[in-house]
Amino acid sequence: MEETTVAGRRFLIYTIGKLAKNFKLSRSTLLYYNSIGLLVSSGRTTANYRTYSEADCQRLEQICIYREAGLPLNKIKELLAGAKPVTASLLETRVYELNMEIAKLQEQQKSIIRLLLDYRAQECSGPVNWSGWSELFNAAGFDDYDKGRWHRDFEIMSPGTHQLFLESLELPTDRINNIRVWARTLN
Repeated sequence: MEETTVAGRRFLIYTIGKLAKNFKLSRSTLLYYNSIGLLVSSGRTTANYRTYSEADCQRLEQICIYREAGLPLNKIKELLAGAKPVTASLLETRVYELNMEIAKLQEQQKSIIRLLLDYRAQECSGPVNWSGWSELFNAAGFDDYDKGRWHRDFEIMSPGTHQLFLESLELPTDRINNIRVWARTLN
């Protein structure tokens, strides 16, 4: 970082290395940003090295904030062009995309829990507490519909193993029969 004076005013000037270090980015990242017009150096030294001003640092800070939000570089470039309605629209779109990704990950989590429960049920060698299984279901985000669907799938795919699983929970016979009938009637 150097200082320069123009018309009696002092300005801080950053080299590409110093700027990269300050923002924990690589030099090649900054060169790439320059090549796509996202962050163009505001000057050159007498030795023809790129220099960056305080305004460039502020722009890079905004770029980093938008990158942390997961926005692609071309969208960041649009945002920094200054169109206010575009900013809100792009950020709303990103929130929607994140919500979709979260929903997808939650479904994957539920699928993994289903597989784990199936595996544990088949490998079960001793008594298991019903409330423990319920807590595992709840922790995985299963609602009553998801629990029913799991029992339905288990009953359809392996009725005998499902019976053994329910018995391993030390449930009364009439409750086991009710769960199995209920599972078979779910859509």
